[in-house]
Amino acid sequence: MLLIGVVLILLGALGPIAGAQWRRGAWMGAVRTLRAETSPRLVATVPMLGAFIASIGLALIWSLFIWLAFVMAIAWLIRLASMSWARMRAEAEAERRGASEVELPVTTPDAGEERRAS
Repeated sequence: MLLIGVVLILLGALGPIAGAQWRRGAWMGAVRTLRAETSPRLVATVPMLGAFIASIGLALIWSLFIWLAFVMAIAWLIRLASMSWARMRAEAEAERRGASEVELPVTTPDAGEERRAS
């Protein structure tokens, strides 16, 4: 169990590392691939998902950390759902105003790159 826990901790560390690299503008090919295969909301929560995977590894090494895994899972789900809620609120507000174009909140890590290209 110790070996599996260490491997999960190392794999989980890739999530926050990837998030930091994406903010710097590196590893953008991985972002585009993930966004094409999944959803932009899932890509935006990759750092938190990595921390959740690392917390599972910690729980395998020391069972008292099981509470951390549950807290991280709940936090990740709330973060994932809150992005959908923000999008729905923006769409509803635009409908009330009668706007023809809806200004939606940005949920992708590489949105700055798309703005620079325009």
